[in-house]
Amino acid sequence: MNSILPIPSGTIKYAYRVHRLVVLPDYQNLNLGTKINEAIAEMYIEEGNKLFIRTSHIRLYNSLKKNKKWVESSSSRKTSSPNGGMMKLNYDTKRVCYSFEFRGLDYAKKPDLEIVVKEAPEVSEELRNKLLKLKEKNYVTIVYGTADKTDDFEQLVKSCGIRTEILYINSKGKTTIKSKYKNRSNYKF
Repeated sequence: MNSILPIPSGTIKYAYRVHRLVVLPDYQNLNLGTKINEAIAEMYIEEGNKLFIRTSHIRLYNSLKKNKKWVESSSSRKTSSPNGGMMKLNYDTKRVCYSFEFRGLDYAKKPDLEIVVKEAPEVSEELRNKLLKLKEKNYVTIVYGTADKTDDFEQLVKSCGIRTEILYINSKGKTTIKSKYKNRSNYKF
């Protein structure tokens, strides 16, 4: 059984996480869980989504680490900590959690190309064809838009199976460009 939930976030768009991965005892140790997980993950990224998994299970970690389709994320290898909320929970501060993002076959075979688009071009069939050709050549991420804005260009990019990232964030009441993209030039289609 595999369960996937959306990740509500102000900095990641179209992101999902593996919530539950369960294999019946008779079928464990046959690599079925990871194969089913991978098949579902391929469907998600083909639609331009992102899929993450977080686990403390060492055998699942070793399996994901060996697989070139999964990339260990920056939040990996962190121990649990209390969130400072109203409820007092007992946290296991010795348990290390591992985080991975599924990138798929394209990522393993092709170079990653990150494109920053500050002004959206007019949506057309010609633009769609350009995006599809770009996707064929490179593993593409288009950095565009804000978390609270959805428009035709972003929907076109996603329909081509291209990942999107947020370029602008709301900081102290005004929209600003993310610092890591400030000095990047605007890609023109």
